[in-house]
Amino acid sequence: MVEWIIGIILAVLTLYLARKNRLEGWLYTAPLFALPSIYMAFALFADGSGVILNEFLFGIPFFIAGAVFLKWKIKYSALMLALLWLGHGYYDIDHNRFFINSGTPQWYPLLCAGYDGVMGIYLIYFASTLKDGNLLHYRGANQ
Repeated sequence: MVEWIIGIILAVLTLYLARKNRLEGWLYTAPLFALPSIYMAFALFADGSGVILNEFLFGIPFFIAGAVFLKWKIKYSALMLALLWLGHGYYDIDHNRFFINSGTPQWYPLLCAGYDGVMGIYLIYFASTLKDGNLLHYRGANQ
């Protein structure tokens, strides 16, 4: 429970800093690369040899979306990002149903799910304030 609360606090802090420094276009998108990469790093300490590959395969949509949304202006990109953040939150909670990554610290999935959930919910709201839901149309986007 404490992990979840810390994740929420970290997400609120991230959102505050992103808005304050006008980094929305970058800071809501670039971390998509980090989401699967962190689990891949944990997999280095896992028991099974195929865990890194599994984490990579599950991370492909996040790597692709991160690259696409950083490079091109896409209609409804903020909403698509929101769904990816929420999807990763689900992945955090149900990770062991897909496969076991014994290198992942016990506290991490709840912390990450709290963070991802706040980011996803905020991006759903934020998308409704943007022209065409395009994150790069936002006046503060630094792209």
